[in-house]
Amino acid sequence: MTVRLVVHHRAPQDDPEAVERSYRLFLPGFQGTPGLLGVRLLRLADDPLGYAVVSDWERREAYETWRQGPAYQGKKTPLHPYQDRNRRPHYEIYEVFEDGAAPGGDR
Repeated sequence: MTVRLVVHHRAPQDDPEAVERSYRLFLPGFQGTPGLLGVRLLRLADDPLGYAVVSDWERREAYETWRQGPAYQGKKTPLHPYQDRNRRPHYEIYEVFEDGAAPGGDR
């Protein structure tokens, strides 16, 4: 079953573009990860400092393999310092039961 990982991030007041810069640094090394279907950065519409990184995985095992592997364990991503640990939970894993995207549209 496809899974979606949502990790919440927060930019500091004195550097509101920090999450966006860190995402651009993180992305090239993350793309091409086995089992990764896609990743995108979202910004909260009513809070310009609030972000979420959303990644879709072929199955949960693929995500867990990446998370427990050297690419993740060996070094923290540039986004790690901006994870919003005040938000509970700061990340969530969803099982995707249905994909109702319009034909030709994004997921």
